[in-house]
Amino acid sequence: MAADRHDTARAILDAAVAEVQRSGAEGTRIDVVLAQSFASKSSLYHHFGDRDALVAEAERELYRRMGQAENRALIAEAATTETWSAFADFMSREIRRGILDADQETIRIARIRSMVTADADADRGDALTGLQRTMLTAMSQIVIEAQRRGVANRNVDPFVYTAFIHGTVLSYSLVAGVVDDAEAWLEVAIPAILSPIRPAATV
Repeated sequence: MAADRHDTARAILDAAVAEVQRSGAEGTRIDVVLAQSFASKSSLYHHFGDRDALVAEAERELYRRMGQAENRALIAEAATTETWSAFADFMSREIRRGILDADQETIRIARIRSMVTADADADRGDALTGLQRTMLTAMSQIVIEAQRRGVANRNVDPFVYTAFIHGTVLSYSLVAGVVDDAEAWLEVAIPAILSPIRPAATV
């Protein structure tokens, strides 16, 4: 019976994640989630409380899933860079992708919304903080390995630097409405992000 309850909750969450990704948090329709999960409204309320709680949980789950897939691919690609120039090109390309790619915009907005909704609930806030720490720890492996290969500044704290990149890229979503030229923003942001990690010998 416990397994059945878990399966129902998972089916509802999976359907909600798909609906949030397709329609956004505000556009998420509970009737679509229920139809896709073959669940009852009472099951939804039993497992998640209400629509807002389900949407918030779906946003966090979307954040987690996207982060995991992204992390694995990026760590593998970054490991192939053997010079500062190659590493800087990789970093620049990923920063540009983080700003210009439509799918990445969805990820950025989902992450910001998760932070906003978690701010009102201590338990959710703690869960999101743990999730962010896990993601940043994984992504900091890119910097750690680059430092080991001698293509990145060994004096920079990898975790703090990764958090700096994450925060900078997320911040673009907060100003995108008033900065109408993403390329101009990138011309400022990319050198600022790369500067701390550049090995002293290449300056």
